[in-house]
Amino acid sequence: MNRRTFGLLCELLRSNGLKASGSLAVEEQVCMFLHTLSHHVKNRTIGSRVFRSGETVSRYFNLVLNRVLRLHDVLLRMPDPVPENCTDERWK
Repeated sequence: MNRRTFGLLCELLRSNGLKASGSLAVEEQVCMFLHTLSHHVKNRTIGSRVFRSGETVSRYFNLVLNRVLRLHDVLLRMPDPVPENCTDERWK
């Protein structure tokens, strides 16, 4: 993910109610969330990389996950159905 996309995601989550806490900025929360999902690592591993406890990582992972799930209308859309008379070979 490039920096611009990461920044847009953080702003989208921030506008949806994700707030910086006293110890973690929104960007750090989102970074821990994305790193956990993309590399399939445990809370303990993330905690040791960012010098946080596993409980803190778990708490902020769940906060970001809840905000992402609330944005499903914005982030996900239903695909357009392929019409029956479509002549494109990919859809036959």
